[in-house]
This record gives sequence, structure tokens and C-alpha cells, in this order.
Amino acid sequence: MNLEVQIICVDSYQSDPPSQFEEKLGLPQAPVLRVFGKLETGHTCCVHIHNVYPYLLIQWEGDDLENLRHEIDEKLRMSFGKQEFNGLDGQEYQEFPETNSVISENPELIPQQQTFIADIYRVKGVPFYGFHVMHSAFVKICLLNPKYVPKLSKLLSEGKIFGSKIQPFESHIPYTMQFLTDYNLFPCDWLKIKQWYWRSPLIDGNSQLNQDKLNKRLKDYLNPRIINRKNKLNVLSASSFQRITNSFFEADINADWILNRDQLRERDLHRLLNLEPDVESQTEKYLSSTKGIIEDIKFQRSVNNVEEKTQATLFEDSERVLKPALWVDQEELELQFQLAIESSIAAYNSNRPLNIEVFGDNSNPKLASVPTYFNSVSENITKPDVSKFELLPFTNDNLMDILVSSQNFTKSDCLTQIEQTQDESDGDQISSTDELINDWFEITLPHLSNEDESENVGEDIQASPEKSNLPIEKDSTQDWDSFFYSSTQNYSAMNSDNRPLSLGSFEIPSTNFSDFSKSLASKGMLKIEYPDPFYSDPSDLRDPYIFAGRKFTLLSNHLSCLEPYSESCLGLTFTKRKPINGIVSGPEWEFNLTPRSFSYVKEWLSHERQTKSMKLITQVFGVTPNSNNQFVYPSMHNTSHQKPSLESHLLSLCAECHISTEENKTPNPQTDAIKAIFWSFESQNSNIDLQIKDSGIFVWQENVTEESMRKLRLLCKQPVAVLGSELEIVQEFVSLVEYIDPDIITAFEPNSSSWGYMIERCKHVYDLDLCEKFSRVQYKFNNKTKDHWGYTHGSSFRITGRHVLNLWRALTHEITLTNYTLENLVYHILHLRIPHYNYGVLSEWFESDKPQYKSLVLNYFTQRVALEMQIITQIQIVSKVTEEAKLIGIDFYSVLSRGSQFKVESLLVRLTKQENLLMISPSKKDVFKQDPLTYVPLIMEPEAAFYKSPIVVLDFQSLYPSLVIAYNYCYTTCLGRMQGYDAFKEQMIGVTKNKLPAGILEVLKHHITLSPNGLMFVKSNVRRSVIGKMLIDLLDTRILVKSAIKKLGNDPRILQTYNSRQLALKLIANVTYGYASATFSGRMPCADIADAIVSSARETLNRAISLIEANTNWGARVVYGDTDSLFVYLPGKSKADAFMIGEEMAAAVTSENPQPVKLKFEKVYHPSTLLSKKRYVGYSYERPEQTEPKFDAKGIETVRRDGIPAQQKIVEKSLRILFDSSDLSQVKQYFQAQVTKILTNNVGLQDFCFAKEVRLGTYKEKYIPPGALVASRKADEDPNAVPQYRERIPYLVVKGRTKERLKDRCLSPEEYLARKDTEFLELDAQYYIDKVIIPPLERIFQLMGVNVRSWFTEMPVIQRISPYIKQSNTSKPSTIHHFITVLRCLVCGTNLPRGNKSKICRQCQNSPLEVVTSLGAKIHNAEKKVQNIFNLCEFCSSGHALFLPNFQNFNSVKFLTASSCENQNCILYYKRLKAETKLTHLENDELVQLKALDW
Repeated sequence: MNLEVQIICVDSYQSDPPSQFEEKLGLPQAPVLRVFGKLETGHTCCVHIHNVYPYLLIQWEGDDLENLRHEIDEKLRMSFGKQEFNGLDGQEYQEFPETNSVISENPELIPQQQTFIADIYRVKGVPFYGFHVMHSAFVKICLLNPKYVPKLSKLLSEGKIFGSKIQPFESHIPYTMQFLTDYNLFPCDWLKIKQWYWRSPLIDGNSQLNQDKLNKRLKDYLNPRIINRKNKLNVLSASSFQRITNSFFEADINADWILNRDQLRERDLHRLLNLEPDVESQTEKYLSSTKGIIEDIKFQRSVNNVEEKTQATLFEDSERVLKPALWVDQEELELQFQLAIESSIAAYNSNRPLNIEVFGDNSNPKLASVPTYFNSVSENITKPDVSKFELLPFTNDNLMDILVSSQNFTKSDCLTQIEQTQDESDGDQISSTDELINDWFEITLPHLSNEDESENVGEDIQASPEKSNLPIEKDSTQDWDSFFYSSTQNYSAMNSDNRPLSLGSFEIPSTNFSDFSKSLASKGMLKIEYPDPFYSDPSDLRDPYIFAGRKFTLLSNHLSCLEPYSESCLGLTFTKRKPINGIVSGPEWEFNLTPRSFSYVKEWLSHERQTKSMKLITQVFGVTPNSNNQFVYPSMHNTSHQKPSLESHLLSLCAECHISTEENKTPNPQTDAIKAIFWSFESQNSNIDLQIKDSGIFVWQENVTEESMRKLRLLCKQPVAVLGSELEIVQEFVSLVEYIDPDIITAFEPNSSSWGYMIERCKHVYDLDLCEKFSRVQYKFNNKTKDHWGYTHGSSFRITGRHVLNLWRALTHEITLTNYTLENLVYHILHLRIPHYNYGVLSEWFESDKPQYKSLVLNYFTQRVALEMQIITQIQIVSKVTEEAKLIGIDFYSVLSRGSQFKVESLLVRLTKQENLLMISPSKKDVFKQDPLTYVPLIMEPEAAFYKSPIVVLDFQSLYPSLVIAYNYCYTTCLGRMQGYDAFKEQMIGVTKNKLPAGILEVLKHHITLSPNGLMFVKSNVRRSVIGKMLIDLLDTRILVKSAIKKLGNDPRILQTYNSRQLALKLIANVTYGYASATFSGRMPCADIADAIVSSARETLNRAISLIEANTNWGARVVYGDTDSLFVYLPGKSKADAFMIGEEMAAAVTSENPQPVKLKFEKVYHPSTLLSKKRYVGYSYERPEQTEPKFDAKGIETVRRDGIPAQQKIVEKSLRILFDSSDLSQVKQYFQAQVTKILTNNVGLQDFCFAKEVRLGTYKEKYIPPGALVASRKADEDPNAVPQYRERIPYLVVKGRTKERLKDRCLSPEEYLARKDTEFLELDAQYYIDKVIIPPLERIFQLMGVNVRSWFTEMPVIQRISPYIKQSNTSKPSTIHHFITVLRCLVCGTNLPRGNKSKICRQCQNSPLEVVTSLGAKIHNAEKKVQNIFNLCEFCSSGHALFLPNFQNFNSVKFLTASSCENQNCILYYKRLKAETKLTHLENDELVQLKALDW
């Protein structure tokens, strides 16, 4: 019977003095690994793992290990004696941030102890960096503290030991990763143990609430695992092994008792050199994590009776007949290779014949008895003498009496209050306590998923009107398709002067359409001639436009601009064509379209009228960057929840706080008290029935009466525990955390609010360390606060034994938005609009004596906590991170915070250890000294133009990983560079030097691949690429997972898990190249191998381009290429032709490349526009049967976040009009309509907010960007309102004085709203139009010969001066508004004479009835508009259960919640403010005029 523990978190601590497990070594201290996990029953367990030491290795041929040990001890002692060693300095910490698991907040000085080394012994292995033959001698140095490893590595690299530089190996691998890889462990997966000893008491009765978790399943699980050996239980005495954690169980094991390592097998492939084909199975899986995924898929297929696909592989079954790889410089490479071979032969001076046998055996007899690197892990483990352990004796008493401490147990007050809440609500109807709890737990959250309700009411973004289908006759003077097409054809279709054959003497075409199409192609004609952009309104025509050396002459299809008919016959028209590119073609026949019916024209006319009426809309009209309904994430309404599997899922606890503040400022932990704590956890992920509701509230209320408590609980939908002080609610919350025992603690922004605020508050006011209380340990903490690395990457504090999930920061990586407030995220993810109230409003409500107002705050925060938990479920954050942690083998927090190199290395080191390969640990100096990268990916400069015919997009499937596999590129297969090769000297490769054995190039000359950058790699029959093995495993498994998704997709939980797995597999495969190319921050980079991969990719792409353009049957031309993709233009082809030709091109290119390199057809763009590198847009089709195109943009303003929403809408809508109709007149009309709205201030503020990331503290004073300046002003006013690192700060640009700097005219929306009436602020419409709106449109439409700026300059000048502004005596004159009181009559709008005191002209004053009617109607309309907006706001606030309909003064409360909402992401917020302002001015000004009338 084994013990299995799911790994949640791994860290370490120092045992000083060592325990009985380490006493054999007689060491002063020893590190102990600590695994926090769960049993199969869901109960938490902490496993202490002994006799695992951090280590590094060095190449060492000497025999005197004691001398080496003494030298290392002496140098470490001297190094620590020179300075106070508080863990790591800043530079080392950035390189090894994971070592914080053993650094306390107040580390002590390293003692002047006798030794720093736990053990030192010899091993044999092969360096991973470069091609090496046979084993080398290494020394493995095991240290007593993980903090010693980076220090010793630095001393070795700097030559401080024995006076010469010694290259360390694997010192950059963190202690916990060394342990996980050595013993084949994966976080979030299972640790399997064959022998263990429990710590007593097995279940800590002193820990409150633990006894409630005892159940029959747990007892059945424990019975066979509490073993009686000779009347001794496998339970350690508390006197020798004291419990140090709050976990339900604690156990101690020795490292050799871990069973997971038994699944590994040694592959000692590098001790011999042979030229036989690889004996390893091509289908063998090397990564344990992918083996587990495949076994799970097989199990699911068998359970669901799905036919098992025996092999889903990256390699195709069919063989490709390939020629040897011929690079562009192949001849020069062959010459250099021959010179290298000659040098290798010249260096061989042995009498033995030069053949493979020379390198075929291990000639070093000293290493015969030395263990390999792989075996040294198990052979050198210290085994404790378990007979000396002090164990509990076996008795005949009840098992649970032995296991549980005898102290009496009582429930905490917080749960008692929660139980009492139901009793107060339901009176005497329930008498049984158990029934009371069960009924209370059946209360569910309010339904939050409104269907298609008021979210879309009043939206500023309208659905795009359908395009006009009226026939459009065309006549263009430009035909770039003909130009492109002619350039792809052979000369058989050309005249002697290379012009297309004249169409004047044409033959009667065949009645067969395919024959007719072929005859067109044979004549050099396009199959389809798509219309060029044109003007439907002839008044829009302008003189020819010259741009980028090209002259554009745009035409109109208006009847007045068409050529007259020259001849006609029944059903046909004979027209004379205009010259095309200077070539005068003959006449051609065209079929007339059937005239449209009356009903069609009538429907079209009504649609046109509706389209024109859209000009009256007061917002920027256009589509959104992502979809017509604005949502950027699919809805969760159809998500079904399945019963959790036997596997334990990570349990999350979310908490938020309400803090009462003064003057609407951000809470200050030193002065502002916590008034309420709101919590919620995922009860469905707990295997233990905790018998409490999954959410609740702790409230601090002084001098509260029973009646008010009863009312408060009735008005709230969650259990409410009312306590008498701030400290009490914190203590009860700590008890709740201990009882629920979550694996993840989370909040929307835990650093400065919620958990972080509680930690800071208790530290300053009560001198209480809440990190200690929240952690899973009683001492030996590894907590951290004010962690700068965590602040910029995750959370600024760390809790021992638990993971901290910063939901806000995690979502910034998951979803693309310009504003990451909770309200905006809820809208886009959950499709709900929720209100937002500032601190001042919430504080006022909470401090009210009326329970109904206090309940508003409680329900408000309860709703937010519930929505945060829903977001975690919908985005599947925990699921994705868990699956990635299982696959890669790093802990949950590292998946979120660490970079791609760390993740690649975790998988790579698992493979190298099994093959006895040792990874070097280069210093920063070594990394900086290596040669720079000399090759860059092939990114062609596109032929910038508007493409009216289809463009086929072809993409190489995982090009870089495929090339690594195909050409066997790897660190271990790299022989070196051919240029300047000297077999007598060491050659610099990457960050280190290597010397090949003499004569080896001659022996391997037929088994070597030459890369385009001049490197030599052995082929796979000599040595398979380790990186290639890893990539094959990952990509093969991903193919299998994706096929399983299609077969098993009916189960949402399986679909969620498998989708998370395939995303993790894709991510790690795609970033593998970056591990070698990271020449600045690399952990083990090699610029030469990176160049080999990139240069091969360039050649592969160039060969594909040549092949595609050489085939005249396709008539194709490559207009753009980017790294691994090609954009192929097919002039005159239909969409169906594009799909067919695209598949043919992909198959042809694939057949010319070695496996597994594969070119895949991706999609068709039709039409499209290419602007520049990585900037293009078009209508994309991914399937031949697809009828509705997808608007697909890359790199342009519609998908960028450094602009404004209005810019995105206008650019996208303009492009859609162009793609739908090619009518530039429609584009012009739309553009001018939107500009008119901007100039007349008929727009919403939210469409003109910039939102850019801010990194306060990283800018120089002279170069602070506008967003940082706005944030700094806010922080000056409110020191606690400092934005988070990389938070997006919204700001507006307003008009200012002459020569005022732009950033000085940038204001936050709050500043603008507060100052606009007193300082007469106004958006700088000219800046937004000139600098924001027009430039992106210019970049696009200049390619068609359109001068967009002229569209703006020809518009009539609009000078908007508000008639409602009054002169303020306190404001300083800065704009013209300060000197103008009124311009026009309030009734008829005529100009008023200078000096007129009344705002009504004399003619209107003579008609008082008309004045009363007109002004009264204006006020009435303004009031009606305000009321309509308030109705929507009231519906929103009341629809989210902030209060119940049985509220006292329901209507007044409803109005209060609606009027107090400040959700700036809702368009109604700005509409409401604007309407209220206008109504106020009307009432103040126009009512005055009414009173002044002479009746």
C-alpha cells in the first residue's frame, strides 16, 4: 500500500540541528524539502523530504577530493566573511529568483561553520554543450544550503578557487527543480511514496475545526496506511519530530522512498559512437508528463468506446523522396567542409587505422567503477537508521484516540454565527441544527446571466447596415491585377514586345465554361476582373494623386463618366475599353445584368434612407475591433458543471474588503479600518463536505441591536457574522482560512486591497503578522512581503504553502483590452453590466444607521466576489496553469511569473539527466562575450497596395521546431563551425570552447549536415537531437490531444482539460528556439545554433517562394513573407480557385522538404490591404463553404491599444465599406459624418480616452509620458492611489493655451469632469482629427491614390461655442469662451447683435407663446432624455441584486444607486452626465429668459 500526495507547493527550510534522517553525516545543518499537497480524500498533507541536497558539478580529473573540499570550504568561508550575506544581492536574485524559497525576511549571517559541503563524490557524464565522445569525469558537490550554490558558482567562474576558472555545471538549476527532475515529479501531479512516517498527533486537535473534517472515507483511507511493525506504529513521537505546519497531516520520508523515480530509465547513449541507424523507437516517448497525457487519452477512449488511434504523429506515413539539402552557398560550404576534414586528418597521429572503432569504446579505465550522473542520484542517498526512530507504540485503544490529541474541540464563533443566521430568519420552523445547516447551504447566488437584456440598450456602437446590392458599372484606368498576372506567365502568351495578345481578332468562345476560362488564361487575360476603388459621386473626383513614386487616377462609375455604347445587340453590349498600363486592348463582350425588380429597388431605397438617418446618432458610428456585440470573450451561459473527478482540484478562496474612508480617497492602511470582509470559495472543488455555505460576510458593527442585525441579515443574501471590533473580524477570517485550507488565495487586486490591505493594516496597527496566520506553517516560514519581483510579475507578498493569484494581472495576459477594471472585464467575459461606486459613496452608505443602506454595500461586495470567482471559472485560469505545471514540471506560481526559458529548461533538463548529459551554467560575462546573432528571420517588405483579388496565406506548421527535428540541430550534435576550423585548437561555440577528437570529421563525413550559417551537425543515426526528441514528444502529443478533443468533446470538463493541455504543449514548443537565441538574458544560450535554425528557415522560405512563382499554371506571385508564412497573390482568380490552388501549393512545397517540415494552407484574404511589415488587413475565409468573411487585421490601429476607441471604430468601418463596395464616396461620406460629430462635440468621452501602460518609478523626469504624468498627479493628491505596475491609465487631451505641451493638456476623465464647467474645458477636436484619426486612414487609402486629409480640409469650418457657458469671475481667461457670453438666439438660432443682454432676439420676444412653447419643449426633451437614461441605470443597479423589491423606500433607493454609479466603462455614464449638464443649463438659463418675458 502506497501513499500518494498531490503536489501543490514545494519549498525548503533548514533543519538546525539535523534530524535523525541526516544524523549519519554528522552535519551542522541540513536542508529539508517540504511538499504541501493533498491526499486522495482531499485532506491536506505536508511531506518533509530528507537527504536531498542542492548541488552543482565541475569537470575534475584529480583524485584528491578532500583537498578540493577543503579549498571550497575555505573560499566560501572567506567570501561570506567579507560581507553580510543576506541571501542574494539584486543581480543574483534576478538570475535566481526561485531561491527565495529558502530566504527568510530577516536572514542571519552565515555562521563560521566547519563545512559548507554535505557530500562530494565523482560521477561520469557527457557535457551537453557541444559534441562530445565518451564519458568525462565530473565531481558532484552537494551543499548544505541552496543559498551557497550561486555563491560557489560565482567563485568558480571568477577563478577564485585554485586560481583558475572552472566551469560549473547545473548551478543555475534551482534546488526545487533539481529535486523535481531527479525524482520525476511534476507539480499538481502525484507524489508516490512506498514508505513514510507520520508526525504525531496525526490529526492536530489543537487546530480548530479539524475534527469536522473526519469522515468515513478518511478513516478507511488511513487504516491500511498506519502500519504496525513489531508493536510500533509508523507514527513519529512528537518529542523528536514536532509538527510545524497547519496541514491536516504531516509525514517524513527519505528521498529513496519516492516511487516516481522508478518510472525513469537510463539512456546511456553517448558513451559509444556508432554509425548504425538509431535503435531507439521513433514512437518512444521520453517525457514522463506526455506519457501520462497519452495514457489518459487511451483511458478516455476506452471508457467512451471511441476507436483508439494507435498513432497520431508529426511524421507522415508516406516517404518523401528528397534531394540533398542545397543551400544558396552550398558550393562554398562544401569547400569549407573539405578543408575542415583535411585539418582533422592532419591532427590524427595514432598508428591505429582511422575508423569508427577508434571512438567506439570507453578508453578511460578510471571511470569504469564511477557511477553515471543518472545513477548517482539513487546510489549516493544517505539511508537513515529507522530502528533508532522514536515511534508511538501500538495499543488496543480506538485508532482515532491514538491519532487525535486529547484537547477538547469546539467550533469557532464565526461558524456559530453563520448557523444562527438561518434560525433568526426562519423563526421556529426548524428545530434540528443539522437540518438548519443543510437548508441554509441550499441558498444559491442570484442569477447573474441576463440574456439579451439592457446591456446593448443605448450602445454607441451600431450594427453595420447591409451593403447595397444595386449593380455598379465600372470603368477603371488602373489594373494592377493584369500587371501581377502577366508577370507570372511564360512568354508563350505574349507578343514579341511582351505585351498581352490583342483581343481585337477574337474567336467565338466555347460554350464550356472551363474551356472558356482556360482560353482566357492562354491569352494572358484575367479570369475575373474585380473592380478597382472608385467614386460613385463624380463630384468627389480630383486631379491625379502621386504617392510613393506612383501616379493614381481614380475614376467614377457614375453614368455621366461612362463611355458611350459603340455597338449593341440583344442581351450584349460592345464597349471600348480604356488603356490598361499603357496597353490598348481590343473591344470585349460583356453580359448585361437583368434589371432589378420593383420590390428589390423599394427595399434598397428604404435601407438607404435608414443608413442616412444613422448620421443623427450622437456617438462615433462603426463596428468594434473584435465583434459586432463588443464582447471579446465567449459567454459562459451554456457552460455546464460536471461532477469533479477523483483527482483533487486546487481549491481557491477569494476575499475582498470594505474600508470606510473620508473624502473619497483610497484607503490608507494606517488610518482606515476594515469594516467588512467578504469571501467565497469553490466548494465544488473540495472533496470534503465542510458543512458551510460557499460564501459569507464578516462585519464589524459596534453597539448593534438584535433588531438591526435581524434586518441586516434579512436584506443580505449571504450569511452575515456581526462582530464587535476590527480585530475580531480579522481573527474570524483567519479561522475561516484555516478551516477551508485553500490552495490558492485570490482577489481581483490583492497587493493594495483585500489580502494585501489586511496584511498591511494588521502590521501597522496591531503588530500582527497575517502572512504567518495565513500560511500553512507554524514556524520555518518562507513568507515574503514587499517582493519587488512579485509586484511586477504577480503578487507583492508570498504565503508559505499557498499560491497567491493576482486575478487582475493574470487577466492582462489572458484577454486583450484597453481597460482592466473589474466592471469592464465582467462585461467582456461574463456579458454583464455592473455598477461601480467610489469609496466615499460606499463609506457613506455603510456608516448609515439604516440597515437597507448598509446592505447595499454588503450586497455590492458580495456580488463582486461572486463575479471574480465566475471569471476564474470562465477563463479557466487555474485549469490552464495546473495543466501547464503538470506538463512542464514547475510549480503553479512559476507558471504565472517565470519566462519561457525557465519552462523550456525544466523539460530539457529531464531529458538530459536520463542520458547523463550535464548542462553548463554560464556566467553573465560568458553570455555577453559570445558572438552576436548574425541572421534574422526572413520578413519581406510587402508590396503595399490594395489587393482586389484573393491572397492565399500559407503557413509552415511549427517551422522552427520542425527544422530542429528535420536537420537534427541540437547542442549535443553541433560539431562546430567550418570556417577557420583548426583541429589542433579549441573552437569557440556559443558561450564555451570545445575541441573535437582528431580525425572524427573524416569518419563522420557522410553523416554530417551542413547548415547555411556554416555549422556542422551530425545526423540522427549518429546521435539524435535531445531538443528534437523533446519537440517530437510535445508536437506528437498535441496532435493526439487535438484529435481526442474532436472525439471526446461532448464532456465539457474533458474538453476544458484537454484544451488547456494542447495550449500548454503549443506554447512550450513554440518558445524552444528562444532558449538558444536569448543572447542577453539567456540561461544557456548558443547564438550559433540559433543562427543555424534561422538561416535554415530563411532558405526554406526562399525555396518555397521560388517554387510557387515558377509554376505558371497557378499564376501566383508572393507579395509578402514573414518568418514562417507566405502571402500569395492570385490575380483574377475566384475564391474557390484560391482554395484549390492554395492546397496544391502547400502540397508541392511540403513534398520538397524533409519530414516533418510541412506547409499548410491557412486562409484566403479577399479583398485585402498590405501596408508594411506585420501590418495588413482583409476579409479572411478559412473554409471554401464560408460565406460570411471575418474581418482580420494585424498590426494596424483596429487591433492596437495605443490609440482610442474612436480611431478603431472609424478605421475598421472605413475598411469594411471599402471591402464591401470599393466605393470611396461612401467612405468619404462616413468619414466626414464622424468628423462632424467630433467637431460639434456630439460624441462620448469613452471613445476618446487613451489608455497606456504606466510603470511609475522607471521614467526620467524629463521624459515622463502623459499617462504617467496623470497617474503622478493623482498620487500626489492621494498617496495611496498609486497605480499597479503596468496598469493602463486612461486620459483625455483637451484644448490648451498656445505652445502648451501636449502632456500638460492630458487629463484623467475624473479631472476633466470635475473641471470642465469651471475652467471651460473642451476636447481638442483638432488634435484628435489631425493626429489620431487621419494618419491611420492616410496610411491605408494613400495606397489607392486617395488624399484623406483633403476630405477634411474641404469640409466647412465648424466653430462650436456653447451658448450655455457663463463667465466665471474666478477662472483665468485662457480660451475664447471666457470672452463670449452668447452667440445665437435660444429660440430661432439667429445671430444676436453685440451688446444684447437678452439671449432671445427681439423678433422672438414679440411672440411669447412661441418662445414658451419652444423653450418648454427643449426642457421637456432634456428631462425625458435624462429620465430614459436613469431608467436604464436603475434597471442595471436593481437587476444585480444590490437590494430586494421589499426594500423600504424602494424607489428612492433605486434612484440613489443609479445616480451614484460611476462605471466609466459604461456608455450610459457619460451620456447621463452630459444630459444632466444640459438639463441644468437649460433650467438655469432658459427659465430665466421665460421669467423675463413681457406677458
